[in-house]
Parts: sequence; C-alpha cells; structure tokens
Amino acid sequence: MLAFVPFAVGAFSQTDTTAIFPKADSLIKLADSFYDAKKYNEALDLYNRVAEMTKDIEKGNNNYYATALYNLAWLYSDMGNYQNSLKYHLQTLEIRKNVVGENHPQYAKSLNCVGYAYFDAGDNQNALKYQLLALDALRKCYGEKNIQYANTLTEIGNIYYEIADFNNSLKYHIQALETYGEGHKNYTKSLNNVGNVYKAMGDYQNALTYLLRAMEIKKKTLGEEHPDYATSLNNVGSAYYNMGDYQNALKYYLQALEIRRKTLGEEHPDYTTSLNNIGIVYDEFGDYQNALKYYLKALDIRKKVLGEEHPKYANSLINIGVTYSNMGDYQNALKYDMQALEIQKKVLGEEHPDYAAALNNIGSIYTSMGDNHNALKYDLQALNIWEKVLGKEHPDYAAALNNIGRVYNSLTDYQTSLKYHLQAIEIRKKVLGENHPLYATSLYNASSTYYGMGDFQNALKYSMQAIEIQKKVLGEEHPDYSFVLHNVGITYFKMGNITNAIKTNKKSTDINRNNLAKNFSYMTAHEREAYWDSNNEYFSYNIKYMYHSPNDTIATKTSYDTELITKGLLLASEISLTNTIMESGDSVLISEYETMKTMHLQLNKELERPIEERVYNCDSLENEIQKMERRIMEKSKEFGDITHFIKIDWKEVQNSLKPNDVAIEFSNFTENDTTKFVALVLTKGMEAPVCVPLFNNYEMQKLQRGISPAKTETSTDDENRGATTVAANARESTNPQDYILCFGNLWRNISPKIRASTLRRRVCCTRLPLNMLQ
Repeated sequence: MLAFVPFAVGAFSQTDTTAIFPKADSLIKLADSFYDAKKYNEALDLYNRVAEMTKDIEKGNNNYYATALYNLAWLYSDMGNYQNSLKYHLQTLEIRKNVVGENHPQYAKSLNCVGYAYFDAGDNQNALKYQLLALDALRKCYGEKNIQYANTLTEIGNIYYEIADFNNSLKYHIQALETYGEGHKNYTKSLNNVGNVYKAMGDYQNALTYLLRAMEIKKKTLGEEHPDYATSLNNVGSAYYNMGDYQNALKYYLQALEIRRKTLGEEHPDYTTSLNNIGIVYDEFGDYQNALKYYLKALDIRKKVLGEEHPKYANSLINIGVTYSNMGDYQNALKYDMQALEIQKKVLGEEHPDYAAALNNIGSIYTSMGDNHNALKYDLQALNIWEKVLGKEHPDYAAALNNIGRVYNSLTDYQTSLKYHLQAIEIRKKVLGENHPLYATSLYNASSTYYGMGDFQNALKYSMQAIEIQKKVLGEEHPDYSFVLHNVGITYFKMGNITNAIKTNKKSTDINRNNLAKNFSYMTAHEREAYWDSNNEYFSYNIKYMYHSPNDTIATKTSYDTELITKGLLLASEISLTNTIMESGDSVLISEYETMKTMHLQLNKELERPIEERVYNCDSLENEIQKMERRIMEKSKEFGDITHFIKIDWKEVQNSLKPNDVAIEFSNFTENDTTKFVALVLTKGMEAPVCVPLFNNYEMQKLQRGISPAKTETSTDDENRGATTVAANARESTNPQDYILCFGNLWRNISPKIRASTLRRRVCCTRLPLNMLQ
C-alpha cells in the first residue's frame, strides 16, 4: 500500500464532520488491511463507500475523499484495470491542485502517479509529459539531490527506453545514478538501468561493466537466492551473449533460472525470460532440441500468464521461428514470425526496434527460400526503422545491411552486395570488435560475394579470417564453423587445389555428422525432412571432389561415409513409428500416440472444410500435434536410437565383411548440368574404399536404349534398385571394375541373408535416381 500524506489541517473550511470523518478513517484502515491481504474486492467496496461518504464535503476537496480515490487508483492498477487507475489518479491530482497548489510536494507526487498510470496503460507520450512535469515540480520543492527527484529521473529514463530513445534514456539514468549515490538501496537498480541502456545501444563492453558492478553489490547485500540477484545474473548473461561469449551467457542464465524457479515459481514472467534466454544460447550452439524445448515452455507459460497479445509472447514466437529457420524448416519459421509481426505491429507500433527485428527475420527466411523480392521488401523496411530509431552505427542496423547484401548476392548483383557487406563489416568491427561471431558472419558473407565475382583470392582471404574467429569464439563443433569450412573447400576446388578442398570438406563433414546425430533423433518427421534438405549439400560435395581425385584415400573414405550417412537416414525414416511405439509396452506412450493419430485425423477433416465452417483452429491444432509428436519421440528410447545409423563408418562396414564379401555404394553428383555416376567398392583387404567412375546420365540413357542383358544375368529392379549386370562372376578378380560387373550375381546370392541384417541391407542399397531406371 502506498501511503497517502494528509493535507494540511487548515486547508478545509469549518464544516461539521465529527461524525463522518472518524467513520471514514475507520473504513480506510479496514480497507487497507484487505488491500495488503490482496482481498481486492473487499477493499474496493470499502474505498468506494468512503468516497461516496466524503465526495460532497468541501466539494470533494478533503483528505478522506482524496485518500479513497488515491487508493482506488492503485487498487485498480494492481488488478490490471489501468483505465480506472488513470481516472482516479487524475481526480486525485485535481483535488491536490485545488487544495495545496502546484508548488507542493503532494502535487508533484500526484503528477508522478498520473505518469505511472499512463505508462501502465501503454500511453508513453502522456506518461513522459507528466513525469517531466513532476520532475520540474520536485526540483522547485526539493532541489536536484532528492530521492523522489532521482526516482522520477529513473522513470523518465525508463519511458525513453520504451520508446527506443536510448540517448535520452542514458542521460536520465546516469543522472539518477549520480543522485542516488553508492549508499542508496536504488543504486544497484540504477546501475542495471544504465547497463541495459548501453546494451540496447550496442555498447556491450560498457554494459557489462555496469551490470557486473550491480551484480556484485546485490550478491553482497541480498545473498545468492534473491530474485533481484537473479535479475542481475540474467542481465550479465545478456551482455555476454551480445558480446558473442555464449558459454558465459549460458552459465549466468542457468543460475538465474534456478533462483527464479525457487523464489518466484514457474509461472512468473521473469522465469519465462530465463527460459527464453537459455533457448537463445542453445540455438546459437546449434542444439536445436534444447532450444525448442526451452522456447516452447516459455511460450506456453507466457500464453497462459501474459496472453497472446503481449510483446514477450511475440518474442517467444520470433525465437521459435529463428530455430525452425536454422533447421531449414522455412514454412514453420515464416508462420511463427508472421504471427509475431502482427502482435508487435498492434502492441508496439511500426517504428519499434522489435518490430524491425521481426521484419528482418522474415526477410532472412524469404532469402533462404529464394524469394528475393519479398526478402528485399522486408529487409529494407527493417533497415529504415533501425536507421531512424537506432542510428547507423548500431549492430541491428548492420544486421539489416548484412541481409540486404545476401539478397543482392542471390540476384547476382555482386557490386551492390559487396557494398552492403563491407558497410556491415565496418560497423560490426567498430561496435562489436574483431572477435565477435557476427563480425565473422559479415566477413564470410563478403567472401561469398567475392566468390560470385570470381575473385577467389579475396573469397579465401575473408573466409579464412571468419574461420579463425569462429574457431576461437564458437568452437570447432559449431554449425557456422562447419558451414564456412565447407565453403572454403568449394573455393579451394575452384582454384584447382583439390587436395585442400578434400581435407577441408572432411572436417566439415565430420562436424555435420555429429550435429546431425545430435539433432535428428528428437525431430518430427517433417522437421527431419526439412533439416536434411538444408544440410545434405554439405555431404554431396565429397563425391564430386573424389570423382576429380579418385586416388585420394581421404576422399574415398569420406565419400563412403557420406553414403552411409545418407542411407542411414533413409533407413531411419523408414522405421515404423507405429511399430516402435506399439512394441514398447508403455501404455502411457501408446495412449498418447493414439491420441496424436486421432488429432491428425481431426486436422485433416478440418482442412478439408471451407474456412468459415471449421470448428477448430487448424494452426493451434497443428502446433499441439507437433508438441505431442516431439514428446513421443523423446520418450521412445528405441526410436530415439536412430542416430546409431548415422554414426556407422566405412571401417565398421569393412570389419563386418567376410573375406569374399564386397560392399558397393552407388552415388551421383551434378556438375555443369550433367549427372555423373560413381561406385565405391569396399572389400575386406582394402586400405580404403576404391572409387570407380561409371557413366553420366546421357551415357546411362544410351545404355538403357541399346543394351538388354540376358534375363539370367539381370536381377530385378526391386533387388538391385538399378544396378545393371553386364558380366558374370568375377569373385577371384582384384580389379574393382570387375566387382561392378558381377554385382547382379553377388546381389542374388546374398539377398536372402541380408534381410536379417540391418547393416548389410543398408550398405548394399544403391542411390541411382528412380527416373533413370524406368
């Protein structure tokens, strides 16, 4: 309860109130006790009775009527009824103006309260107006060294922060910090405020300095299990995140989460902030399973506690969209970001930095989808907003430049692309420093543009700089590090340095295999398909490099492993989820799976109906099905173990072979609009798989038209999936080409046995396109 200071005794005329005022005083005290106990309805009734009793005394210009209105205002504020709160604060302000005048501390305090009410109601302009009036009144009453004056400086700083005027926000917060001084209880809050403004301005080093000072003071004065200490931990983690130090960010975020869970509970908005921030770090690590786990939990709580039109709910949607985009699921990413954009447009307006962030993310998704027109449209909108509210030296402005550069690169307008990327490099270098992941991203994007221009020397130079930064700050298992390695390999290949291309791509393949195993098992069927579609290019280049250097054993080993990965994923995707669940014996899991199937049927029925006749919200139903499918995947140990197939390598296959066995992998790649086919042959005694170039798609068509092998020499398409036998047994031969020629007979001999052996069945499948076999 915020106490109301009574007016001076001489402020009222001599009306006989001996019966009314004692009764009013007693009711106010009783109402205050209900208010403190959070019995709002009881308190509301009593305050209204006092207001009714006293409103006609001195035309309402009396202490008890003003007190009732004042407390009603704060009561409505606590109940979330900000319009009523504002109404009663304005009435109180008018009474104080009439009774004590505009140069009295009580009038200044009422101005503060009206400002708070406007702020709660989302009217930042009127909130700022009244707080500035209050500041001027307090200056006249107390001077500039008063605590109430410092509190008002803080509130003005907060309003400027909300409207993204960070320069003014910093100015008022620093004044407040100096006014409080180190001994005041609000000093640490003020340190946090200054740090957060620096963070919003992109000055992360200054932000960290202030936030660490605040954290140490809170640790000393409040202890390590206080919610305010958790807030400081979260703020420090956020500064580390923005500096690109994700390990430290995660450390502080996890500490904050645990304290908030214990002290605030799992439905508090601050708890969801911690969940959200942890999800962001896991997303940066490329750990999409954990990222979605934390994001979705935060989303559910925010939906329940804050509602679906709250900015923080929109932030959760955006972050989920980012993760889906990183997984290659662009349709889902677009769906979540579009929802967030509509909320932010309605709640924050079209000139807010967060609205620009949503536009920027949508533009990035369209770029990945190849829709350059829409990508440029959204990216330019984001750029214009960020330029206006943040200026041209902010990291977010550089992010928009980066994305626009990507679009022009896709449009093959390399000069324009390079202009934008070089601008982004300069901003990020100046603001973030040369050891930041985003600086490395800009370097890589410039290298990609140089590559498109045919300037391979500069492409390699910028990529190598990016790799060194990523290796240092992200580590050698990060998807971004692998991505740049892969593209360095492509550049080496273009420069004619096939040996380095092979070595570099092997490193990239090893990292991608580990990330594939880490993320693939928990994904839904749709997510796995999208994730593989966005990653399979990294593996396919191995075959191309090997074709041009068939005697390089690193190339043949890596290529064989690449084929095993592809076949492993194909096999994993063919495993029947139904059989796995039904054979688990887990009644709860089976029941949940049956419920999910029913929901799928319901969704299909709804989608078949015209929109106006639908009973259920299809988007919500689809979201629930995805959540349920992921829970089922996580619970099923048997299904979750599909990563075993991804981890098998050529050596493991070789160890499983008998002396006279041969394991052959067929593959293909496209170069200069021509599809070329190769075989990889592996026997027990080989030091490495052997590459056997076969034919291209045109030669394949000639073969199909002009050669019809004898029926006894050719197995069915179902058995060999396109391998054509043109010679008989070559079991004693040491020539790998002979193994290809006798493949039909070998397959016929071993096919009855391999059906019982997962490994044999997998390694003997071919990967020739089906349309080449018809």
